[in-house]
Amino acid sequence: YDISRAITRVVTPEKPVVGVMSLLPVFGTPANPMMAQTGQQPQQPWAIIGELKNDFTVRRVEMDADKIDDDMKVLLVIHPRDISDRAQYAIDQFVMRGGKLVAFLDAQSLVESRGQNPMMGGMSGGGSSLDKLLKAWGLQFDATKVVADRNLKMEMGEEGDTAREKPVWLALTPEDINSNDVTTVDLDSIWMFSSGAFTGTAAPGLKETVLLKSTTDSQLVDGMMANYAGESILKDFKPSGVSYALAVRLTGKFKTAFPGGEPEDKKNPDAAKPEAKAAA
Repeated sequence: YDISRAITRVVTPEKPVVGVMSLLPVFGTPANPMMAQTGQQPQQPWAIIGELKNDFTVRRVEMDADKIDDDMKVLLVIHPRDISDRAQYAIDQFVMRGGKLVAFLDAQSLVESRGQNPMMGGMSGGGSSLDKLLKAWGLQFDATKVVADRNLKMEMGEEGDTAREKPVWLALTPEDINSNDVTTVDLDSIWMFSSGAFTGTAAPGLKETVLLKSTTDSQLVDGMMANYAGESILKDFKPSGVSYALAVRLTGKFKTAFPGGEPEDKKNPDAAKPEAKAAA
């Protein structure tokens, strides 16, 4: 790996640009005098940001962005809760011109639900999606439902507490991971907390590849209560017989989710340009 990285740096001295858009504090939080008075320390950037910076030029993309920079090759979208139509349009146009999108959608955000982001004032966790884009691509992601699986359930407990079964905490095995895809071929164990499910059929011109999946001994349950009602979920469990797609890849020819052009900015209706048209 180190040799391959060294060769890549010589062959491509200019690092590709990767954008990161997230509601969560993935870039850390700056020092704040008010936080210091309460004993809170500024958060460091997440490990993934440091790893990405080793090989790429990492650029922050704001949640209300109305355009993705032309030199950006890949965009990571992490928990885009309450994302605006304007920002989804920007992502839509990015994908239409050949950009690569990696979207991490949450039916229930662990970071938010545990209040690990003091900048959000203790906001409770909630689901996130890219509803306009997914609809155009033929898929659905219910941001209020999480997957419970009796075969993949984990036993978890706080310090000094008895371990309890959590059917929405999934421990995926090699049978649940796509071993034929380069993205997941070297993985044999993955833990997922309150994962949502992708349903639907990819739109014409697109190919869907399932990377991670549940077993058929699973069902969808309410996301907000899932983490606190493990025993109740198991007691009333009704398996759907469906192997839910937890992670998918879409490839092919994408069509715009905004055939009418750029959506109006609800905060400033005059900001939308009437002459804007969707990419062909």
